[in-house]
Amino acid sequence: MKVLFLDIDGVLQPLGRQTRFEHKDEYPELAIRLNKEIPGDFDYADYIKDNYINTCDLGAVYYDWDKPAMDRLRRILDTTGAKIVLSSTWRDMGKRLISALMAIHQLDHYLIGATFCVTTEERHADYIKANQKANEANKVFQLIRDGLKSTIHKNDPKQYIYVEERAAEIREYLDRHPEIIAYVAVDDINLENGLEGHFVGTNYRLEEKHVQPCLDILNREDGPYPLNKEAYAAELNAWREKNIAMCGF
Repeated sequence: MKVLFLDIDGVLQPLGRQTRFEHKDEYPELAIRLNKEIPGDFDYADYIKDNYINTCDLGAVYYDWDKPAMDRLRRILDTTGAKIVLSSTWRDMGKRLISALMAIHQLDHYLIGATFCVTTEERHADYIKANQKANEANKVFQLIRDGLKSTIHKNDPKQYIYVEERAAEIREYLDRHPEIIAYVAVDDINLENGLEGHFVGTNYRLEEKHVQPCLDILNREDGPYPLNKEAYAAELNAWREKNIAMCGF
């Protein structure tokens, strides 16, 4: 399996673009049209009814996600056969909602999962329990980050190393899925530390110049990608057993 770990803001959603606010009067009609055009049981009209945040999210996806960037993403996926695993904070919406939003641009059928998260639905259902789950996860990801930093330090002991938590989340997912033989992470956050040779960075959106590097990385097929986790295997295994469903994707 080949996987593209997808960020959304700064990749599909250009930073600073807010065209959605110019179309606010069109949302009710848009939602009704989407209900007719998109197969499935998701009710877009009900989703935005009397809910400003949901309305803005729908507007961002429909009006602000960049069509050329999405075309480039599809080309990468179709050429390599890769699937999408969400690493973006948009994954907190949960599978049903983010799938419905991605279906607006026919991206949902590429989506197979997400890195670990605590969903908005979980927080609404039981904030205390969800917060505890998040805190436990943060401790595990810090152990992974420390482990990744130690590995990098062996190559250059004098170098200052910072590993983003998102890189640790991706490496945890890869460790859990040994069937993945190739991956690339596309993000506007620098994830090179921890994902060496498997990261393509964007600034504003996914540009044409990013396409070939993604194709080259996905065609290397140098997986699987287990963590060097001897120092924290017990903590990681205990956490996984407790959170076996992960984020429900």
